[in-house]
Amino acid sequence: MSDLVLERVGNQGGGDEPPIGNGILLVEDEAVVAMDLADQLEDMGYKVCGIADNGEDALEMARRLQPGVILMDIVIKGPADGIEVAAALADGCRAPVVFLTAFSDLRTVRRAARSAPYGYLTKPFHRNEVRAAIEVAVHRHALERRAREEGAWSSATLRAVGESVIAVDMDERVRFMNPMAQQMLGIDGAQASGRKLEDILVIEDLDAAAPVEAPVARALRDGACVAAGMGQHLLTADGEALPVDHSAAPILDEQGRQIGAVLAMNVAGPRIAAYEALRQSEERFRAAFNFAPIGIALMSTDLRFLQANPAMCELLQRPVGPLTGVHRDEITHPQDRALEDAQLARLIRNEAPFVEYEKRFFTASGEAVWSLVSAAVLRRNGTPVCFIYQAHDMRSRKEAEQRLSALALTDALTGLANRRHWREVADWNLEAARKAGRMVGVLFLDLDNFKQVNDGMGHAAGDQLLRGVAQRLRVAVRDSDLVARFGGDEFVVLMAELASRDDAAIVARKLIEAIGMPFELDGGTARVGLSVGAAVFPGDGDDVRALLQAADSGLYAAKNGGRNRVYPLVA
Repeated sequence: MSDLVLERVGNQGGGDEPPIGNGILLVEDEAVVAMDLADQLEDMGYKVCGIADNGEDALEMARRLQPGVILMDIVIKGPADGIEVAAALADGCRAPVVFLTAFSDLRTVRRAARSAPYGYLTKPFHRNEVRAAIEVAVHRHALERRAREEGAWSSATLRAVGESVIAVDMDERVRFMNPMAQQMLGIDGAQASGRKLEDILVIEDLDAAAPVEAPVARALRDGACVAAGMGQHLLTADGEALPVDHSAAPILDEQGRQIGAVLAMNVAGPRIAAYEALRQSEERFRAAFNFAPIGIALMSTDLRFLQANPAMCELLQRPVGPLTGVHRDEITHPQDRALEDAQLARLIRNEAPFVEYEKRFFTASGEAVWSLVSAAVLRRNGTPVCFIYQAHDMRSRKEAEQRLSALALTDALTGLANRRHWREVADWNLEAARKAGRMVGVLFLDLDNFKQVNDGMGHAAGDQLLRGVAQRLRVAVRDSDLVARFGGDEFVVLMAELASRDDAAIVARKLIEAIGMPFELDGGTARVGLSVGAAVFPGDGDDVRALLQAADSGLYAAKNGGRNRVYPLVA
């Protein structure tokens, strides 16, 4: 057995706890993650009835505790992973399973789909996403359970299994009444025995206020099971009218001959209460739909919006009403439609329980907004009816990705291009110059006397000097030139629009003059020089590497030749 097997009851969060049966069973192999998620669930008002970190404990606790929902990580301890455990749960627990996992590869998703999960969230996820997934799973499970229970109830009623049972012979005389039937009719079983059923039981139609044919009589006449319709009540011996559900079925002997019939009746109050509970569940679903922080919509199979929550309308900067009936193409970037069509087609073909992809929506003002879309298909009798559509605003994430991309191409100290960025731009420009027959210049720069400043005034002053050098280089070069810091006090200039070799010398001398002016630093005034090595394509090299080597050799010669100069003197 594992060291993480907990049974617990969460606080009520100061509000009404969502009705999810006996609570939530959490299956997670990392104790810290499990406890943190459990605390979050309890803060949201849910009851966490247990925590397990392996398949054996999860199965035992699920069968014993009968939770309302199971949150299942795929990677758990033990020989069976979460997907195998979810598949095994069908033997002793019918709770809906929502996968919470870091794995979203196609093979894992396909395996997970075989266990018929009620949700699949990829870590990291927001607590509101977990709440929405739980509410959707509970609502969907309630609808499916209702369908199963109604089918089981109808089947059991037709076989005369109910709370109040009355058996009669072929002459409709009472042979048996169970205690519940005696209580419902207000008559003792001994008193009823042998009497005609119509003498002690009257069923009326509520609308017509008139007696209706007893279902037992129909079962005897037709030799078939009879189920009564809605809207009828039973008149008891004391005159009380009880709304009832009732049915009848023939009783057969071992040879299959009909020897009587059986009537089953239930007071309709529990059924009405069940419908009321279902109505409340649907109201909770609508509340979760309307107040979810992420965009949620229902879209028909012909790609028209049927309903959208306020968050979706806010994302698209559109009023709630006018979005209904809008076609997907009207609010989707043309370049993203084919991708979405392919993903939705997978749902229609039942190849995945859900799909996830990035797309751009058009807002009412025409702005393209990046979103992460999760979609699933809702079916009726196996036929796709509509898509349930969730859209997460990715603007902040896209902006962060752009900032990270910029940081990956920028020198952190000076803000100049870094070696990687400079090399990518140089490769592209050299290829373009080769096709167009143009020249490209490379200047390799190194500061003279930088070590003395760095050692004498401190590294902070040295960094300040490098930032000052970078600023002067930016100003001194042409708009078409690219300056990069390769490291230390080494800088490289790419001159893509070089009309002649003289241009390289002109730019180099301008840079030497700019760097030669004194720098005012926090620690005082500093002077440095600049040695420059120059190389020009195609004469000094046929690729970027060769040009850098030629410019580096020129830099070495400029240093040995007295510094603060350019070599070779190309002008």
